[in-house]
Amino acid sequence: MNYHVDGRVVPAAEATIPVDDRGFRYGDCVVEPVRIHGGAPLAWDAHADRIATSCDRLSIPCPEDLRARVDDLVASGVEEALLSVSVTRGSGLGLTPADADPRVVIRTTGRERAGVVGSPPWDAAATLQTVKTRRVPDRSVPADARTGARIDAVLARAELHDADEALILDDKGDVSGGADTTLLFVDDDALHTPSLDGSVEPRVARSLTLALAESEGVPVVEGSYAPADVRDATEAVLATADGIRPVATVDGIDLPGGPVAPLLSALYDRHVEARCHGGETDPLADG
Repeated sequence: MNYHVDGRVVPAAEATIPVDDRGFRYGDCVVEPVRIHGGAPLAWDAHADRIATSCDRLSIPCPEDLRARVDDLVASGVEEALLSVSVTRGSGLGLTPADADPRVVIRTTGRERAGVVGSPPWDAAATLQTVKTRRVPDRSVPADARTGARIDAVLARAELHDADEALILDDKGDVSGGADTTLLFVDDDALHTPSLDGSVEPRVARSLTLALAESEGVPVVEGSYAPADVRDATEAVLATADGIRPVATVDGIDLPGGPVAPLLSALYDRHVEARCHGGETDPLADG
């Protein structure tokens, strides 16, 4: 795979940045995952808005040519991949940020074709485990700024035993979501998800999944939830940059299952097929 570093496409094995880059030293950078399907970035405008918001929160000038850099990388032969678009403050020593000279690095991780005739990158439904590590509170790092400092997610994943995703709580003990995923669950005939009032990241995958649910008339409720609410759910899914993954168990408890998880997965696949592969009817045709 190729990477895009400081305006150049380079083989991944040759990609380097200076050791004094502030993203490397302090996590002083913005990072946004973008899925490439059939050589096209899915929901690019939403991702661009997220990058711009994150840059604004960190007072890092947002480069205006990010789409051109993505297109340049895709043109080098990237057809199916998960991109990690990073905008660092640039080089500099010391915690006090000086004038920014942003550096852009786009890493690629290969993926198989997804969509209606493709396959997701996971082999089975997810298993969740509630962990002790808490989400960094919004008053410390704004929740709507996706930064390179992800040590809370790293420590949460390190706690896992016989599970493949962490269920992280905020400093009040309410469910925040997965380490790198948005949690949605079904209870009382509605699709529930933690609201953005807390330390919840407004991921593009989150908004896309909610839009797909609403397109089919699935009631959506955003609120505050305890881990027990998730364990008592009939169904749950994780919204990720790669798609919608069903959840099999929460803290070792099997979820009964139902029609909503497969419906959302099918709608997502149709959306990808329509937007990036030129087929199917897009459930968000008017969105």
